[in-house]
Amino acid sequence: MPNVPGQLDLLREVMTDRGPHYVPAPAPRQQRKRRPNRWDQVLEVLRDHQWHTCGEIGRIIGAPATSVSARIRELKRLAFGSHPIIPRPGPPGQGNEYQLRERA
Repeated sequence: MPNVPGQLDLLREVMTDRGPHYVPAPAPRQQRKRRPNRWDQVLEVLRDHQWHTCGEIGRIIGAPATSVSARIRELKRLAFGSHPIIPRPGPPGQGNEYQLRERA
């Protein structure tokens, strides 16, 4: 291991005669306001409880319909909140329509 100035001093601070010890992580930087992601944007459109196609949602949030479809699939999963989003056949050539239902 090359001897970089300061590197051995750091190791001495962490290592003791009983082995390595936990060194707390530095304090996090100040929290920045989180930019809304696609999941948030899709949910915001669906919160009106009206029927929407993926293309319509995509035009509203500025995203491709395929991305909207993937976000809807993810929002229905347990890891993303298990949102009650119901599909139904949409107008010919436009795919399914989706609606966010109220939780029971």
